[in-house]
Amino acid sequence: MHPRTRVGFVIVLLAVGLGAAAFVWRSTERTAAVRQRADATESRVAAVLSGLVEFGSAQALYVAPGQTGGPWPARVSRILSRMSADAEALRGVVAPAQAETVVAAVGRLVTVDARVRDQLGKGDARGAADLLSNASRDAQDALAARVREVAASTRTEARAMEAEARLQQSAVVGSAALIWFVAALALARWPARASRPVEIGSTSAT
Repeated sequence: MHPRTRVGFVIVLLAVGLGAAAFVWRSTERTAAVRQRADATESRVAAVLSGLVEFGSAQALYVAPGQTGGPWPARVSRILSRMSADAEALRGVVAPAQAETVVAAVGRLVTVDARVRDQLGKGDARGAADLLSNASRDAQDALAARVREVAASTRTEARAMEAEARLQQSAVVGSAALIWFVAALALARWPARASRPVEIGSTSAT
């Protein structure tokens, strides 16, 4: 094999190796970004669910004996404000449609809470209690279902993308290794061409 051909082989092999390494690096970066987004979603979902538990406990005290007129409406308002912020934050980490379902569910909870307070303001404790047992409970269940669906969808998407990335990385690395193996066999089969010896001719006597 001509030395120039051998050098060309080496250059091609280096290009293949660098290309495979670059692909794996970019793929790893994308996978890490997906995992970070999934973790952020989990964190927001956990915050909303935690706030939902606090909300239900505090709102129930609206009509509890001896608790009427206490600090619970103000506390519920703070909880709802925090939950709204957590729901809005989902817009940056999940699909817009998914985030919108959670935001809408929190909005429904705010609306129902306003209706409960309106009944209490009118002195209708029974009507307020009925809203708490039905409309408010339904709204809480709906919100919990929405955020859990978003979390499950994000986890499924992240796992699918990670599996696809691993498959692609294996294919690229395997292809690069095969090319290197074939090239190594070719280089071993065709040794470098030896330079031709200089022939020293005898001069004829005149």
